[in-house]
Amino acid sequence: MDFDSLNITGVLETADSYSYKPIEMFNQDSISSGLSSNIRQSSPVTASVLEDLILDAPKMLPFAAEKYRISANLQDYVMVPVVIMPTDLPNRNMVSFPYLELSSFVPNAGQISYQTWKWKPTHVEHVNRDWTIAKGLILDSALLPMPGRAGNLWKTLCLCAFDRVKDAALANDILTGKRKTYSMGAMVSHYSCSVCGSMSEPGKGKTMPCGTRHINPKAGRFQIFDTPQGRILGHYNAHEIQGFEVSSVAVPAWPSASTDHDFHLQY
Repeated sequence: MDFDSLNITGVLETADSYSYKPIEMFNQDSISSGLSSNIRQSSPVTASVLEDLILDAPKMLPFAAEKYRISANLQDYVMVPVVIMPTDLPNRNMVSFPYLELSSFVPNAGQISYQTWKWKPTHVEHVNRDWTIAKGLILDSALLPMPGRAGNLWKTLCLCAFDRVKDAALANDILTGKRKTYSMGAMVSHYSCSVCGSMSEPGKGKTMPCGTRHINPKAGRFQIFDTPQGRILGHYNAHEIQGFEVSSVAVPAWPSASTDHDFHLQY
């Protein structure tokens, strides 16, 4: 995969994610049953959206399968709904993905930012330079509210599918819960400082005009500042976000990237 083909000037950004329970995609009934029993109990909105999103997957899959060299049969996949990020909360890289950015239109992609993960490949451990070695694909994505959370937070949810024919061992590890952590990959054009609002130059990484006064990753901790608007956590805000993959990762860098209730669904 040539990142220039993404047609965006930016830098690579990754973030750990967590998943719902995996669903073995034997047929449409098993998919609907899995979504109902394993997601609706905690998020009715999420389940409703996913049930709608899965309907057009069989139509598009054969076209994507040819390029990714994966199965064109939806029944060959293990599906995992993965929350790839919450909005407006900085991750361990001190990077936040604002709701206003994830819900904005990306001209280069011709889509809303959160939609740019749709039909992108799934990989293992961010080995993603060659899309012909993809382990599957992202069937769809959604931006959903997080009720009961302070700060009007939303979550970006990706419906990830892993091909059991191409990599049976990986699919089995996902189904049995041996691998239950994920990490998204995106290209980011530039960043802004949450404290002073200064912007980095597009494609130049996190070199900020304010230097390290407000954000200093080498210090290993966040800084808090008192401003007229209240107390603010110093972090980077990502701008012009364009997703390109979600990876299964063996060891997450932080606890929230894992879930302890994944198990093999049987129908």
